[in-house]
Amino acid sequence: MPYLYAIIVGVLMTSCTLAESLDWPPTPYQADYELSINGQVIGDASRRLSQVSPGHWLYQTQAQAGLIAHAEESSEFTISGDQIHPQHYHLQRQMLLSLRHTDLDFDWSAHTLSTRTERDDTRHYPLPENSLDKLSLELQMRRDLQNGQAHLVYPLADADGIKNYQYQVSSHESLSTALGTFDTVKIERPHTAQDKRYTLFWVAPQLGYLPVQIEQYENGTDFILRIKAYHRGAPGADQALGKVTPR
Repeated sequence: MPYLYAIIVGVLMTSCTLAESLDWPPTPYQADYELSINGQVIGDASRRLSQVSPGHWLYQTQAQAGLIAHAEESSEFTISGDQIHPQHYHLQRQMLLSLRHTDLDFDWSAHTLSTRTERDDTRHYPLPENSLDKLSLELQMRRDLQNGQAHLVYPLADADGIKNYQYQVSSHESLSTALGTFDTVKIERPHTAQDKRYTLFWVAPQLGYLPVQIEQYENGTDFILRIKAYHRGAPGADQALGKVTPR
């Protein structure tokens, strides 16, 4: 069941004409997903972006797998030019009676990353330029794809410090979803045949490179998140994807 956490909270991340580009700074939105394991639907997930003050953004995710598991994740960040600068990241995961959490604080003036979990006191690590957390990485990758970047390598912060994550465009595919059919860009983290775990993303340029499907294989188990609804605008605004025409 720890593998369930990986697809619920660990993720994220043309040849078509864009009907809706990724605004920059981005426009608030909410995307809802269906979670399945080996073809069986077991839960739901949502991702919401909001602007909390001028120049200050909040990206949140929630996921629920019945009564078994629940996860919440958030990233507070600012934007300078085309670059996102995270300020604080929080992750909370509950599995039955087990509760775990991670907090990351980005001190850009001191170039220091501070991390805390339910198991450890605060730890400090050097903070490289342009480091990201798991949520802000998705938005940064979407912006980089829109700008035509092919070199998708990011310093990613987690509870153990900074690690470099690399992604690559593997193909372009037509993908059917609950919202219609989209021309998508398929993205993956490089892996070998011996790897027991790998992740694939299908992002739709028509929706500003929003992930419309995320698939993770791990030890013979297939986890899939599929988009089922999308609302653009501030929370409470009724701007459903049905008004955006897919391909």
